[in-house]
Amino acid sequence: MGVEWWKTFFEGNFADFFLERDEKTVKNIVDFLIKKLSLRKGMTLFDQCCGTGGLARACAQRGI
Repeated sequence: MGVEWWKTFFEGNFADFFLERDEKTVKNIVDFLIKKLSLRKGMTLFDQCCGTGGLARACAQRGI
């Protein structure tokens, strides 16, 4: 891989397959996180910038 490998790696269908999730999938993931991490409204959760922010937005909508 070249020095700027990310310029070609993320082209094409990468986002379609790995970054974009349907609403049901996001809900299921957030439900899992809330349960396993015992999250409640008002708590802070760090999102390690590894996608389009879909999970962070869904958590924020629930007050996390």
